[in-house]
Amino acid sequence: MKMPPNKRKRMSTRSSMEAPSAKKAWKLRGPNFSAPTEMVTFLIGPEGNDEKFPVHKEFACHHSPVLKAAFNSNFVEGETQTYRLEEISTSAFRLLVQWFYNEEFDIFKEDDLDCENDEDDPGIEKLWVDQDLNLIQLWIVADKLLIRPLQNAVINVLE
Repeated sequence: MKMPPNKRKRMSTRSSMEAPSAKKAWKLRGPNFSAPTEMVTFLIGPEGNDEKFPVHKEFACHHSPVLKAAFNSNFVEGETQTYRLEEISTSAFRLLVQWFYNEEFDIFKEDDLDCENDEDDPGIEKLWVDQDLNLIQLWIVADKLLIRPLQNAVINVLE
């Protein structure tokens, strides 16, 4: 039995919607080290007292449309392959780099405490406060760089 032309068209449209395009499938897979020697440098901290962090360009650009636009442009970031972030500590930036490579970050958790010995340790309170400050800085930078999944991950930890 021959199908009417409009029915065939609807069926083919439906199947194309179910299967992601090749470009979308690549985006879902993420970076694949297609250019393993292409690095960008992040300058963290105030100018003159900054720390340099080299990161694979492919990972930074995959997670942030802002970085992708900056590093692939004729602007100073594209010409020098450097990006300055003065509003984040090096500790918080390390969390961002962990996110670039693993889509997760290593933080201190309650399970890490030895309840009997750590309960009254004033250093533990400082550790929690410092970590929360780092996470807040990370959220702000993720907002600036348009990394929504990272912002969501930070909020989930802070809740």
